[in-house]
Amino acid sequence: MKFIGLVVDVLKSAGEAVNQVLTRKWLEKWIELKGLRPDRLQDFYDQNNTDSNDKAVFRALAIAAMALPQGHDLLADDERAYMCLKKIRRGSLLFCRVC
Repeated sequence: MKFIGLVVDVLKSAGEAVNQVLTRKWLEKWIELKGLRPDRLQDFYDQNNTDSNDKAVFRALAIAAMALPQGHDLLADDERAYMCLKKIRRGSLLFCRVC
C-alpha cells in the first residue's frame, strides 16, 4: 500500500507541475494578446480556427481580450473556445479535453 501511495503522490506532483507550466504559458499569451488591436485579435482568432491549426485555448484567449460586442458574438458561435475559457477561469485547464 505504501508503494501505491507513493506512486499517487508522484503523479499528483507531476500533474500540478504540468498545470503550473500551462497556466504560466497561457498567462504569457494573455499578456501578449490583451494589448493587441481588435483587428489583430481577429486575425489571431482566425489563424487558430482552421482545420490545420485548431487551438480552442488560443481562440478563447483572443475572445477574452476582445471588446464585449465582438468577443461575445464569436463566443456564442464557438462552443469549444467557450468551454476552454471556462476551464481557464476555474484553473482546470489540464483536464480540458476540448482544448
